[in-house]
Amino acid sequence: MGDSDLPDWVPALTSAGLRLEFPAGAEGADLGLSLSGVEPVPGSAAREWSVRLASAAVSGKRVTVLVAGVAPDVGLKDLPVVGRFVPAGLGSVSGLALAARLAGGSGDVQACWDRLNGLLLAPGSTPVRPALPAGELDRNRLALGVEVAPLGSAIPVWVGFGGDTPIDPRSGDPEGEVIAGGGPGATAWIGVNRTIGPLQVQRVGLRYVPGTPAGLDVLLDARLAAGGLAVSTTGLGVGVTWKRGDSPGVTGGLDGLGLSYTAGALEVSGALARDPDPGKKGATLLVAGQLSVSTTALSFTAAGMYAELIGSGDPSVFVIASLTGLEIPIGPVVLTGLTGGFGYNTYLSLPVRPLDVPSHPLVSGGLPVGDGPLAVLNKLGETVQPRAGSLWIAAGAFFTVFEIVRAKAVLALQLTPGDVTVALLATAAAQFPTSGTPYACATLGLEATYRTSTGEIRVEGALDPDRSYLLSPSCRLRGGFALCVWTGPSHAGDFVFTLGGYHPAYVPPAHYPVVQRLGLDWQIDSVSVSGECYGAITPSMAMIGGRLEVSATVAGVKAWLEAHLDAVVRWAPFAFDVELGVRVGVSFDFLGHHDLELGADLRLWGPPTAGTAMVHLPLVPDITVRFGSGSAAEPPPLGWEEFHKNVLAGRDPQVQVTRGLVPDPDPGASKGTENGGKDNRTLRVAPEAFTLAITTPLPCTTLGLAAQETTSQVLDPATSDRRTVDVRPMNVTGATLHCTVKLYPTGTTDLVDLAAWVPSATTGALPASVFGTPPADGESPSPYGGDELVQGVTGLTLTTPAARPVHPVGPMHRSVLETEHGKDGTLPPAAAPETKVPAPGDRDALVRAAKDTTAVREQLIASWNSWFPPVDDGTGHPPWDGNLDGYLDRLWSVTDAEPLLVS
Repeated sequence: MGDSDLPDWVPALTSAGLRLEFPAGAEGADLGLSLSGVEPVPGSAAREWSVRLASAAVSGKRVTVLVAGVAPDVGLKDLPVVGRFVPAGLGSVSGLALAARLAGGSGDVQACWDRLNGLLLAPGSTPVRPALPAGELDRNRLALGVEVAPLGSAIPVWVGFGGDTPIDPRSGDPEGEVIAGGGPGATAWIGVNRTIGPLQVQRVGLRYVPGTPAGLDVLLDARLAAGGLAVSTTGLGVGVTWKRGDSPGVTGGLDGLGLSYTAGALEVSGALARDPDPGKKGATLLVAGQLSVSTTALSFTAAGMYAELIGSGDPSVFVIASLTGLEIPIGPVVLTGLTGGFGYNTYLSLPVRPLDVPSHPLVSGGLPVGDGPLAVLNKLGETVQPRAGSLWIAAGAFFTVFEIVRAKAVLALQLTPGDVTVALLATAAAQFPTSGTPYACATLGLEATYRTSTGEIRVEGALDPDRSYLLSPSCRLRGGFALCVWTGPSHAGDFVFTLGGYHPAYVPPAHYPVVQRLGLDWQIDSVSVSGECYGAITPSMAMIGGRLEVSATVAGVKAWLEAHLDAVVRWAPFAFDVELGVRVGVSFDFLGHHDLELGADLRLWGPPTAGTAMVHLPLVPDITVRFGSGSAAEPPPLGWEEFHKNVLAGRDPQVQVTRGLVPDPDPGASKGTENGGKDNRTLRVAPEAFTLAITTPLPCTTLGLAAQETTSQVLDPATSDRRTVDVRPMNVTGATLHCTVKLYPTGTTDLVDLAAWVPSATTGALPASVFGTPPADGESPSPYGGDELVQGVTGLTLTTPAARPVHPVGPMHRSVLETEHGKDGTLPPAAAPETKVPAPGDRDALVRAAKDTTAVREQLIASWNSWFPPVDDGTGHPPWDGNLDGYLDRLWSVTDAEPLLVS
């Protein structure tokens, strides 16, 4: 079998030895086998590994021991990322060994240990480190040894498990207990909890790493303390990899590193931890970190993450920090803390509900740094996730107002591809009185956001029912409010403002916020009080209402009171619908169960005003009284004249100059006269940059530009998604409305040719109560629900054609310029422009030409001064002359290349 037939995990072998001894009086031969390899390491001593087997006979039994070891000499200086900052002698792993008792029973190893140990020590070889004590394999079948060297002094640590007497896992003894870990390459952890001088070893782990090359990691969780300084490690270890044809590769590894320092009232602690499975978060490497500094007055906490994204390898970073314990008065406000953070290639999730604002990491100010970096990262991972192309920054403050209101506010800005988000997160808490037993307490969460991608401005707030009450903690307060405005591109023109939600029958659009009712719930012994109210305004309607329920049970008799009000008003066309009622009742058990209830309900609608009144009496049927005319169904449809006057307020199409308006030099002369309320002013416009905006009170289905004989279509119904229009108050569906633009010069009836003008249809949001689909027969006019707005074509813009370029005036002959006018009073046309190609010149020739023409220049300047005598401008500059000697002397300093000359 050649080298190519060996498995990948077989390392390169450099030496082998066999030892056979026949001790006097022994019951059999002793056997020793040694295999070893040496891996050269540039810049340091060679790294040796070995596998040794020893077998001896004692008391009629054969005892066989196998020991494998490697001298990695890997220290903190070899760790990734932080290794280059660690001093060379601070700490290292100098030896790693695995020992197994293959044959023999408990106590047999100790009986022949001297013979076994002699067989394990191959002549001329370095002993396996750490040295194997006989007791480990006497008690256990398997033992794992690590030799650590903190500050240069070697400390051996052996952990045995798999003894002849299995450990009962229910005993709670942590030593020898195997704990399986997750992640790629499962880890088996063995609890140790041993203290050796300043070193405390908590547990040792063994992890197999699949792949090519395969590897085996030996991990150590330990803590080294000296004075007030303590260093702790998580997953500190040595990784050994095997590849065919090579010696084993040895590398250092670290899953987590912690540092703490305590000196009096000062406590400083920090930690870093590597996520064992970063792929779930879209990264190839993910390291979490935390820092905590506290004194008797101040406390600073910070947590963050560094990751390398899958695919691109781009870094992803975020940090969240808070400082508490401040006392900085600013008028009635006292600043008590600061908070903030930033993230690069990370996405910051905002609270879904205002009730979630107090628990957001930026607002809460309480990071779980005591649970370790990975626990902090898992907590913050619900809020901040790696994402390429995202950038955010946040800053905020904690403060009190008048020593009554305790508030927190954070302003955040987030940039993502195609979107910009600005968010304000805030909480406010107050109680009265501030000391002693409070009689009122309220905690409010507030969230305000603006997103450019949706054009949404949203402000939401909600009371925390667990921390808001009145008079008594049993009287809980609840509810919220919301204000939302949409500016585009979706739902442009829509808005809603609500306190406590909407009418019970109202079906809000999907993009409207869900708001809890404003109310209270109070249980006082046998008396229960529950009340709630709401109010809302939308583009189509306003609604208001509430409900009160009171009940009490005394001596088996229950009494109750219920009252409610629900009202809605529609804007255009105007309509209202109001329902209110009250009921009182009692129930008791006497010769059976009895319920007695008395109440009244009233419903009003209009116009015209009408309604019903219903009286509920015990033991008799309900009594209903109707009054007014009409019913609650949709009112009769309006005609065009009434619709135009009452719903459209008599509006006609409007024309406005949006670009190219020129200020009027004499406003009074063009003021114009009033004609039926219309403005007849004469406007001055620039013909080359002139835009008209035409708006119509009704949405259009076709738009056209009229010419003398034809009409060109701007909006073609065959290709438009707005082919028809509904008019709800007129009970019209599927209407087509045509709009044709005609432009006349003043005082004529000839149409202006608009063929070269640039038209563009404009769209806008329209109230669904006016241009929505009419209700079916018998459907109540309010409340409606569904979309509050519909989109429609509301006009167009017209821009004058672009100006045609005019040929520039070229050179003219001298004879042309000598005559002021041509034969017909106009300047003669210019000759065709001449194009001359410049030729390379030199500065010496330029100097000679300039000096040869000095006399001509002086004559020209003298003629100019005779027409326009020079005036002293007070600057002290001499009058013009034709001498260029000063310029020519500096020609080589002011130019860096030879000139181009045109002759």
